[in-house]
Parts: sequence; C-alpha cells; structure tokens
Amino acid sequence: MATSKKDNSYRSILKSNTIFGGVRVFQMLIGIIRGKFVAMFLGPEGMGLAALFNSTSDSVRKVASLGLNLAIVKDVAAAKNPQSLASTVLAIRRLLAFTATAGLLVCLLFASQISRLTFGNETYTYQILLLGAVVFLTIVWEGEMSVLQGLHKVKTLSAATLVGSLTGLCIGVPLYWLWGYDGIVPAMLAYAVVMAVFYTVSVRRHVSTAGLKFVWREHRSFIKALLLMGLILMVGDTIGSIVQYLVNIFIRTYGSLDHLGLWQGANSLTNQFAAVVFAALAMDYLPRLTALAKTGEDFSTVVDRQTEISSLLIMPLSVLFILFAPLVVRLLLTTAYLPIVPLLRVLAVALALRTAMIPLGYVTLAKDNKKVFFWLEAVWGNVQLLGLLVLGYHFGGIMGLGVATLIDNLLCLLIYTVVNRSLYGYLFSGKALGCIILSVTFASAALWVSVIPHEVASYSLMAVLAAAATLISFHGLKKRLRNDTVEEKNEENDKI
Repeated sequence: MATSKKDNSYRSILKSNTIFGGVRVFQMLIGIIRGKFVAMFLGPEGMGLAALFNSTSDSVRKVASLGLNLAIVKDVAAAKNPQSLASTVLAIRRLLAFTATAGLLVCLLFASQISRLTFGNETYTYQILLLGAVVFLTIVWEGEMSVLQGLHKVKTLSAATLVGSLTGLCIGVPLYWLWGYDGIVPAMLAYAVVMAVFYTVSVRRHVSTAGLKFVWREHRSFIKALLLMGLILMVGDTIGSIVQYLVNIFIRTYGSLDHLGLWQGANSLTNQFAAVVFAALAMDYLPRLTALAKTGEDFSTVVDRQTEISSLLIMPLSVLFILFAPLVVRLLLTTAYLPIVPLLRVLAVALALRTAMIPLGYVTLAKDNKKVFFWLEAVWGNVQLLGLLVLGYHFGGIMGLGVATLIDNLLCLLIYTVVNRSLYGYLFSGKALGCIILSVTFASAALWVSVIPHEVASYSLMAVLAAAATLISFHGLKKRLRNDTVEEKNEENDKI
C-alpha cells in the first residue's frame, strides 16, 4: 500500500485521530446505555453469566486466531501494488478459514468439557456449541477488519465501529428482554453475523481476488512469515495476560479483594479514556509507518508528526481527566470507587508518557524486526511491568500501583528511544520533544495542584491549567495545519 505525503501530513493524522477518537466516545456512550439495559434485564447474575460466555469466546478465539490480526495489518500495508495486494488478501483468507474452523471445532468437540470447566456443570453445553459459530465469525471479521486497517480505510473502519455499537444496542438488548439469560449467546451471534457481513462486503469493494487461485507453493513463504509474526504477537499477549493474572493474585493475597476491585475499576476507566487518543494508532498509524518502512523511505517524519499530534491532543484531555476524576467515577462507576480518584490522577500523568512511548514502540514491528520486538515487547516489557507493580503495591498500596505504572511508562519511553537511536538512527525532533515535555508538564502540574488541601483553590487552579492546556493545544494544532497548507502550495509551485 503506497502512501503519499498527503497521507502523512498533520491534517491527515489529526483527521484520523479525530474520527477514531469521536467514534470511540460515541461507542462509550452507547456502551453506557447498553450496560444500563443489560443490568436491568439480566441483573448481576446474568451479567456474570455474560462475562463468562464472553471470556470463553475470547479465550478460544485468541488461541485459534494465532495472533494474526496485527501481523495482517502490517503485511497488507506493505503490499506494493494491486496484484501483490490481491494475492496477499487471498492467502490471508485461506489462513483465516483454517484458524476460524479450528476455533469452531474446539467448541463443537469439547462443548460439554468447556461447560463443566467454566460453569461447573454441563447445563450450558448447547450455548457452547452455538458459541462455536460466534468464534468462527469473529475470527473472520477481525481478519477482514485487519485488511481494512492495512489499507488505511479510515471512514469504513469508523462506520464499522458505529454499526457494531448500534447492533449491540438495537439487537442485543431486545434479545435480553425477550429471552433473558437465553438471549446472551444469540445476541453475541447476531453481533458477529452483522460484523462479518459488513467487513467482508467492505473488503470486497476495495480488493478483488476474482480469478486468483490459491497455490500453496506460491504462498508458502508468506504464510510462514505471517504465522511466525502472529505467534510472536500471541506469545507477547499471553505473557501480558499472565502478568495481569499474577498481579491480581498478588494484590488479593497480600492485600484484599477490595483493593483488587479498586485497581480493576481504575484500569477500566483509564483504558476507556486512553482509547479516545490511542484508537488511531493501530488503526491508522501502523499501516502508514509499515508502508514507509517497507519502501525504505525515511519514516522519522511520520513518527514525529504522530507524536506531536497525539501529545497535543492528550495534553488538555489528561488535565481535564484529573480535574473531573471524581465526576467520572460517579457517572461511570459508583461512589464506592471514589477512593481511586488520586490513583486515576497519577495514571493520567502516566498516559502523557505512554502517548509518546507508543509511536516509538511500533517502529520495530513496522520494520519487521521480529527478534527485537519479541524480546523488547513480549519479554522485557512484561517482566519490567510485573516487577514494578509488585514493588509498587508492596511499598505504596493502591497508590503505589499508579506510581509503578508511571515509572514503567517512563522507562519504556527511555528504552525505546535508545533502541530506535541504536538500530535506526532515529531521535525525536525538537518539535516532537517539545510537545511531549509540554504534555507531561501540564499533567504533572495538574496532579500537584490536585493535592492542595484547600478544595476551592485546588479546583480553581486545575480549571486554569485545563483552559491553558486547551488553548495551547488548539494553537499548536492550528499552526501545524497552517504549515501543511504552506507545504502544499510550495509543492504546487515547484510543479509549475
């Protein structure tokens, strides 16, 4: 997939971040409404049942899909012409058919065993059989979605997210109302069917594989490389899940279930907030970066511009998150979670660092440096996080977890900087570094102000910081859009 200078302009990057961020906010609002109805029609026991069905489906899907999704994005983005793209998509579909069938067979052959393992009896064997269809369709549509990501189809991906959210609300909720607990898996199936149809039709509009035949000898090397990268990503994801499991066990054993619940609540809110800015990175940034890395072009401008835009966007959002943390907890959780407000504010500062870290972290993946990516992301990153979280909770309790996360993001940023400098000769530009410093400074200042004992003074100063961060962010974004216009005019004059 070739990219133009226009695709990597500030305007294009900001547009993608705005679209995906806006869609994510809409998705969160729909999720809140849907959650209220689910709580009403299913109750706590039904919500627990739904969580078990979802976790079972996710577990089977993750193993069966072999971690291929992100690898697919990278390979589609690297396709140089329509012929190689069509051949790539054909091979991907054959591989997805195999992995989806494997997931289906696991549910069909071991339905009773899965029911006993998950629910303690065989009462839900029929639902597990039906869950096999959910797994099959989900692997298919997630693979097709990855193709669209690699093709950089921002509008289609955004539309798909909206379709999925509305499907969950308009089809899933009535099924819960009509059938109660028995409507949980049919609702999951309805969602999977809609998404599979939408993504399959969308990809066929952009890529035609008509007339092509799949020949194993011709696609063998590509499939092997795709599987290798997928397995590396899956191992990394598995190690990450094990780390979270060990941290949860440590908190429960040496602390309490109450502390574990508070930590999970803080993580849930922070991840929802972060997704507003980070949604565009995997969907939009990785394909553009991969396309440049494959052609050997200089990718530093793309990393710098993505870092600048992301840092300018997160700057006012992190301060606003610190300012309105108590209100957010009351709206999205309950007053029982108010003790996590100080923790959320520390995590907001960590997010400012994470915003600068993620664009760097994708470079080794885009460069197809499997060995470095595996040891850096899957092994070192997870071991470092585990050690810091355990130490943080041991010495600082709940707040220690927040400080540990902040330190982890800072260390990762420094490590990624050193690795990218050593391997690719890349360092942040002065403008990118300036945006990072501004973002972290404003978030840190808001955190410091939040602990002032006098409540009126504290909130007044946080409001001033939020206003200042918003104005500076707006001015910075406007200036960069103006620079794009100047560059475009200069290019037109050069052509003349």
